[in-house]
Amino acid sequence: MVIEKIGEELRDKDDFKSEKDLGNLKSMVLISSPRKVKPKHRHTIVKKKSIEGDTFILGHPTAGILGTSKLGDSGNPWVTTRVVNPDRKYIDNLLGTTFKDTSSTATWTGGQITFTGGETASSLTIYMNNETISSATLTAVDSGSIDYYLSADGGANWEKVTSGVTHTFTNQGTDLRWRATSTGSASISSIEIEY
Repeated sequence: MVIEKIGEELRDKDDFKSEKDLGNLKSMVLISSPRKVKPKHRHTIVKKKSIEGDTFILGHPTAGILGTSKLGDSGNPWVTTRVVNPDRKYIDNLLGTTFKDTSSTATWTGGQITFTGGETASSLTIYMNNETISSATLTAVDSGSIDYYLSADGGANWEKVTSGVTHTFTNQGTDLRWRATSTGSASISSIEIEY
């Protein structure tokens, strides 16, 4: 960063690396102090896919023969087996649709979810790690009237929650998801869930 100042001198021996006198114009280069940068929150999603069927497997006596119908994808879908977030905290600033469930009817755009009335926003699995989830706290930054729900059993049972208040699940499980509904105009700009 370069600061140019005419007339008065701007000087702090600890903040400037060099100074050059250009007549009435002084140019100074700032030295920024070393700072620790905390990495952004990231999640880990582990998926698996069955390769049975018509998948080509190099070296296999029947599924590894070039020129046969066994060359190609088996068509089996990827299945999520684990979703883990740092510090047991899911944070979504809604900049993408990684966790958007296709059943969502609200509009997901860069940085927010918008509702015009009667729509629903639902997530895919946000935590699954072979551990029973007994409680969670959903905190949202929103506007308008929005009802929030959490499910600890993969969406089989939805339990209404209050933003910022810890909820103890009646129906515990190992697959955490969230859902939001609104009957009028509303929007969500971020969701955080601690479990």
